[in-house]
Amino acid sequence: MNSVCVASCNPVKDSWVFDLVSWYLDDEGFVDKEKNGKIRYYVVNEGQFIFADDEEWFKENMPDSVTNSLTGEYIPPKRFCFVQLTIFSNPVLLQKNPRYLSELQNLPPHERDAQLYGNWFAKADKPAYFDRTMVQGKYGERIVDSVPLGATRVRAWDKAATEFIPKINNTDADFTACIGMAKDKLGNYYIYGDFCKENYDPHEKVYGKFRKNSAQRDQIMLEQANYDGKETYVVIAKDAAADGKTVYEQLARNFLAAGFKVKPSKNTQNQSKWTRFEPFLCACQAGLVHIVESTFPDKRTLEMFYAELEAFNPDPKTGKWRSGRHVKDDVLDCCSDAFAFLSTEKIYQVPNLGAFASPPPTTKAIALADM
Repeated sequence: MNSVCVASCNPVKDSWVFDLVSWYLDDEGFVDKEKNGKIRYYVVNEGQFIFADDEEWFKENMPDSVTNSLTGEYIPPKRFCFVQLTIFSNPVLLQKNPRYLSELQNLPPHERDAQLYGNWFAKADKPAYFDRTMVQGKYGERIVDSVPLGATRVRAWDKAATEFIPKINNTDADFTACIGMAKDKLGNYYIYGDFCKENYDPHEKVYGKFRKNSAQRDQIMLEQANYDGKETYVVIAKDAAADGKTVYEQLARNFLAAGFKVKPSKNTQNQSKWTRFEPFLCACQAGLVHIVESTFPDKRTLEMFYAELEAFNPDPKTGKWRSGRHVKDDVLDCCSDAFAFLSTEKIYQVPNLGAFASPPPTTKAIALADM
């Protein structure tokens, strides 16, 4: 007899359940009526759910996942179905306890949309410090096609050294993350992605951040530097821990030996995240920061970038903030460090001597040579 699991949940986007049900939702976070209750097929491959609309997809694209390795016999994938049920689906409850509907209808708007109508994107209207329109512009006028020629480029890193292991599901492991930023001669700033293919987290399915051990991390960081080119500065934060200086110095040696320009972050770990982020935020509010959205490889990565900055909401009185299992701030630290470097570092452009033609020899010089 096949095993069956039936479970219920509340709509919370930051939950791991969201990846299972996201296919059933429309763009606003409500359940698509045409998809509600539709059966899908899946396998779990290296800790990740792989879904398809029918069994044939696995036969054609992942035959090993549905084949007995010993006998060659076909093994059908598992089935999954998500059905949205609300209070309106329970007429007995409405009859027995009509006041419960009144309670749901009078919740704060974001809670009402989630608990009564099943909206997975509902969230509180809390004061956000960063909003993506600050770098996009009200009408998208600050979304640019490329970084201007001659702009100073930097790739800022926020590093970690814990590998994500699906078997133990250590989702609280910190990410190593990075972002590219540039500054032109007029004092405008440009955010860009341009991530190399190795700079990828297969579990989150996003570029620009990953969870690897220190050896793998260092290699990916060098791969990214090679992808960026030697004109791009590499900025790395020094951890406050006792071995922070040692780790930074080792990384610096690796980059310098490969011919890259590496600098420590201008920010220090004893500063609050708000203190470090505020200068960048002020530049965004002033309209000095643009974004090259086309340099982000996919919508999921671009949304991750925006969502992390928009989630930053420290206590307005104390400035304290703490990331957690579902709310990360690695990209926020990268933006803070990249901006701090570009806005304060004195960068001297070395002229290209090859651009100047050598003067022709004088008549006197020729005469001396003939003598």
